[in-house]
Amino acid sequence: HQIIHILLDLLIAYSLRLIAHQYVKLNPLLKSEYPKLTKIMPTLVFGFYLLNPFIIGSCVSMSTVIFRNAFFVFAIYFMYVHTNGFQSMIFFSLMVYVDLHSCILVIPLLNIIYSRRTKKEILLTLFYLLVSLSVLLLSSYVMLNQSWNFINGAYVRVVQVFDLTPNYGIFWYMFLEVFEEYRTF
Repeated sequence: HQIIHILLDLLIAYSLRLIAHQYVKLNPLLKSEYPKLTKIMPTLVFGFYLLNPFIIGSCVSMSTVIFRNAFFVFAIYFMYVHTNGFQSMIFFSLMVYVDLHSCILVIPLLNIIYSRRTKKEILLTLFYLLVSLSVLLLSSYVMLNQSWNFINGAYVRVVQVFDLTPNYGIFWYMFLEVFEEYRTF
């Protein structure tokens, strides 16, 4: 299973490299001001991603956060490099399906769409997002014996807060660390 995480990290790094290459290509002012940097920028992005301690840690621990990262990078890749709204929204909907809090990342994706598209293409891209999310939710409905109970367990409980009891343990620890130098014993 670790090989899957390693290959996915390499694929994410390569996609980020291609995104950086496209960014350099679309910004001629950047090329004129920093010619040496723009030549090595895609390689730097590739290397910095793979040498990031959080990426190495999540790969070693085989964390599932890599799938959310992959879906987001692929969504940006297809939107920015290939300007393909359909494939981009499929990956974005997979990311939102896996992690509901990721829906906030629609804002940077819409910024990419808005800067390079017409209003009709923007609406069509948002339609693709709604359709792909609907397909994912309907497939879950079918696989779970025509039951919508998974919505409550997977999405509603994430945004609702049932227990607001404070955790005194963490507050006591912070109190001890902050006021340690004033302790006389």
